Amino acid sequence: TALVVAAYAPVGNRAAVDAVLLAGPGRAIDTVTVPTGFVGSSELADLVVAIATESERRTTGALNLPAQGVYPLTVSITRGDEVIGELLTFVHRLPAVDDTTSRPLHVAVAMSTSTDVTLDDVTMASTGEVRIDEAMIAELDSLAAVLDQSPVPVATRVLPAVIDTLAGGPGSETGVAVLDSLRAALVGDDVLAGPVLPLDPSAAADAGQQGLYSQWLRTGEDVLAAVASSSPQRTVVLLDRAPSAAGGALLRELGARLFVFTAKAYEQLGTTTSTGPTASTVITDASGVVDITVAGGATVPGVVVDPRIATLLGQSATDPTQRAVIAATYLLAERERLVAAGDDPSRHGVVIATADLGLPN
Repeated sequence: TALVVAAYAPVGNRAAVDAVLLAGPGRAIDTVTVPTGFVGSSELADLVVAIATESERRTTGALNLPAQGVYPLTVSITRGDEVIGELLTFVHRLPAVDDTTSRPLHVAVAMSTSTDVTLDDVTMASTGEVRIDEAMIAELDSLAAVLDQSPVPVATRVLPAVIDTLAGGPGSETGVAVLDSLRAALVGDDVLAGPVLPLDPSAAADAGQQGLYSQWLRTGEDVLAAVASSSPQRTVVLLDRAPSAAGGALLRELGARLFVFTAKAYEQLGTTTSTGPTASTVITDASGVVDITVAGGATVPGVVVDPRIATLLGQSATDPTQRAVIAATYLLAERERLVAAGDDPSRHGVVIATADLGLPN
């Protein structure tokens, strides 16, 4: 029985990654075979095998990775000529230490709660009360769990009125416990500002209620400050539908410096050009940034959630580790594409989120 590790031609873009996942990696450029005895091993045992690599010369005992890049890799267990187990993965061969192409590609993670809220009477003089139900509690528990698991900072959007109601409602032991859990989970993350109640900025601006939206936004920031580890951020706005021209201008006037669109919301820009903001160009890659023109001719930079990783996050993960490998490979392949085009990866960024900006599994 032997372990066979094979490397294949590097992938230079996301489409090449898709091709490997769909049709296989093709013909190996180098292989290393390690004789080993798997028979009798426990299914729970970890097996660690060191595989030497080389870049300048080719020998039989090392895997040749001649240049920087993202290489498909298969790890196979063979018995004679029979392959009895195989795994497809990827390895990133780093550039030389003094290589100017080693600059990073910026990556941001965003998510938001999405459970519908039920409000008591809401008037110009009163924000009413939010009715808390089990679904809302469960979603906040899930948010805290996801934030605890994330090794990177997350831009998080949560409805301020829910936080406010949990903190002050009668018999709120459960609410206080949820808030304590959420407060601990949000340490090091960015909480995105929002109005105290789900008031759409476009609806407010189109109705001439910019002052009301601004007032509710300030109240929402005060509420969110109770759970955020830093001041709530107005500079980034998550958009799951395209704003109107006036709504986009209102957000800009209140501090928005980056619009993050879902793919669906960005597509709506092309169908609402008479009343909505327009994009300077079509985003053709996940790391692209475009200028969004709002009312008055002002512009706001806009980006779109990475569609391939959004699809991965939306699927049930029977093998989450493999899913994570594929997501990371998409990011590295995008970086390789930029380097090959002579572009500086550090001038680009990718936003990771689900297709609807909700909580990932």
